[in-house]
Amino acid sequence: MGIGLIILYLLIGLLAYDFTKKNKKISKNDPKQPLAIPVLGHLHLFGSQPHRSLTELAKKFGGIFTLWMGDERSMVITDPNILRELYVKNHLNFYNRASSESIRIYSGNLVDISFSVGESWKNRRRYVSAALTKTKVLNVITLIEEQANFLINSMQYYAKSGEPFFPHKYYNKYTMNIVMSIGFSKTISENESVEEGPISQLIIPFYNILENLGSGNLGDYVWYTQPFFYFKNKKLEQDTKKVYTFLEEIYNEHIKNLDESNPRDLMDQLIISTGGKEKDMVIHVSTDFLLAGSDTNASTLEWFCIFLANNPEIQKKAYEELISVVGKDCKAVTTKYRDDCPYLVGAIKETLRMRTPAPLSLIRVSEEDFMTSGGIFIPKGTQIVPNLYGIGQNFVDDPSSYKPERWVEYYKNKTPTREMEATTETKSNITTEILPNDLDKVVLPFSIGPRNCPGNIISEINLFLACSNILLNFEFSNGGKKIDETEVFGITIHPKDFSIQLKKRE
Repeated sequence: MGIGLIILYLLIGLLAYDFTKKNKKISKNDPKQPLAIPVLGHLHLFGSQPHRSLTELAKKFGGIFTLWMGDERSMVITDPNILRELYVKNHLNFYNRASSESIRIYSGNLVDISFSVGESWKNRRRYVSAALTKTKVLNVITLIEEQANFLINSMQYYAKSGEPFFPHKYYNKYTMNIVMSIGFSKTISENESVEEGPISQLIIPFYNILENLGSGNLGDYVWYTQPFFYFKNKKLEQDTKKVYTFLEEIYNEHIKNLDESNPRDLMDQLIISTGGKEKDMVIHVSTDFLLAGSDTNASTLEWFCIFLANNPEIQKKAYEELISVVGKDCKAVTTKYRDDCPYLVGAIKETLRMRTPAPLSLIRVSEEDFMTSGGIFIPKGTQIVPNLYGIGQNFVDDPSSYKPERWVEYYKNKTPTREMEATTETKSNITTEILPNDLDKVVLPFSIGPRNCPGNIISEINLFLACSNILLNFEFSNGGKKIDETEVFGITIHPKDFSIQLKKRE
């Protein structure tokens, strides 16, 4: 028998073993799964829009189903009650994040807050939560209001000239400035571009990291393909090093000028709380802060403008509500008006529902075998993929329509009595105990549980001040041609490059 034939038989045997392993039931309590193929498992089903593909699969296979991501057994959660059972009631078994070669490179071998595990994560979360709490809210609001004013000023030119306004770089600058000013007292000046000047040494490699991580890496899921991704990982390593070096200079400057009685920003707070002994952690947490606070909010602002440009009647209604609250002579909207603008707030929340910034959040891992209250068995080591986008789609009426009024009606009708009334409903082959259209429980842009986004309050302020002041100052339109609402998948989902026409409000 020739060596070639032996290799062929071995290959066939390995493929047969892999096929059997990935399609074999462990117990009678296993959730459903599609047929897996050797090597890839179910990765071929993800397509270019994984969040949409998984949402469609949930309609067929249920609110929890198994998928093999290459070598990794995973379970996709598209059921709000199961997600709460795992992430809230049993969070100690599900608080660790999955790691891979790409993640280890980005996180400095898991020393940040996004991907650290066990006691390390608990300590980092405690430091960050305390630092955010001690960062004075009024100071934060003042910083955001200042940046919102800079944003409006930069948009005025396009309203006067009639030139198309491409929001992407301006919204990124707005959100990046907020994060940098809160995080380490740095900003991009009003006349400085994101891609130019000293700050580009941070911004360009940072965006490269986002693109690298968002494009996926088969080597993270099929171990023997890792050599093919050597150069991709090397590029990620180089960009991560550039970001680290830039932030290290800022860290050293903070150490040199530290006044413990008067901390200036989040980095000062972290240095004080760690006694200056956790340099790597502080720098990597700062990188996380940039990632979580800038890219997600910038993309949400873009989607907000797209939906309101494509739905002028909604834009008109939101503007009329805003003017009725702040008055036509108002120069700048502040946070004090937020509670009096339910329709505008509903438009922002509906944007987050329709285009959840991180639709599949970050993958976690089951520390031990676990049986859900519904009798589903989750083996130790299983990856948990929370389909936040799918939950916000499969548990509301008319999910593909942009309806801010659904939020207005929801909060108007929400009472303590209704909160206690749970019904069992089967929708799209997903059975769960929920209130129909219980928006606060099914729209989860910041995730849930102890490991949710610690900066969600800052994000809400950020989005309201930007959206309200843009609406106050400008009428924006799509120029008679509907803007493409198809998203580009990545760590955060973005719209395709687009422009809008701005008209100064009279």
